[in-house]
Amino acid sequence: MLSYNDGEKFYDHPTHMTSDGSGNSLRAGQYTDDTQMSISVAETLINGDLSKEAFAEKFVECFKRDPRQGYAKGFYDFLLEQADGKSFMKNIRPDSEKNGAAMRSVPLGVIKNISRLKEACTTQASLTHNTKFGIDSSIIVALMSNYFLYDRGPKEELLDYLKSYFPEYPFEKKWTKPVPCHGISTVLAVFTTIMSTNSLNETMIKSVSFGGDTDSVASIACGIQECYKRHISDFKQKLLDTCEQGNYGLEYCEELEEKLFSKYNIRS
Repeated sequence: MLSYNDGEKFYDHPTHMTSDGSGNSLRAGQYTDDTQMSISVAETLINGDLSKEAFAEKFVECFKRDPRQGYAKGFYDFLLEQADGKSFMKNIRPDSEKNGAAMRSVPLGVIKNISRLKEACTTQASLTHNTKFGIDSSIIVALMSNYFLYDRGPKEELLDYLKSYFPEYPFEKKWTKPVPCHGISTVLAVFTTIMSTNSLNETMIKSVSFGGDTDSVASIACGIQECYKRHISDFKQKLLDTCEQGNYGLEYCEELEEKLFSKYNIRS
């Protein structure tokens, strides 16, 4: 399949082409859990209440209004059973070290104050990934988008910046292998990707070329790269034309970004 990785079009995922039992199927160009959970975080940020309860309520709300595949099966089934944020918090087992907390953390970079950023990342991550790797991966993603959004330094100094907060992780080693669904592995692959590309199209192609959990790497890396003021916006129009529209598709996400940037006084 990597021979098709040229940025020209989306392809159906073999495990998501059939109904999931609730009448939903996931076809090429439709958004998945990475986007849905990022939407929930962005909407929480816009509302301004960054409590655990507020994040949990949005996780359930965004899923219930538009249920879809892409989530791990256990978490998907869990979300189906939850009535609201309170039941989510009561019934969840937040012991995962996977990349679910990281994949929704790009929007958290809008929080300018680093202490508050870390607090918000810890709050939202602890709902599902109350582990060192889960929380650290969320903070790392938000630090990267924050670094570019607020022009904290040149791109080539991002390594030193991240090392100043997390010296224990080997950001300096280029990621070259398939990416497991693990928080720190994912952010290391993301870092390699954004440091070796400037164009959004190449960022996506590079992310997918690793193999493994490429949709999360691509989602995070492209989100962070877009925050870089000197990035090149070169997604193929044919690709964009096949992106899902609908109630919460591409146009909705673009409008949500405008609202988020306006709320936090960020110039796009």
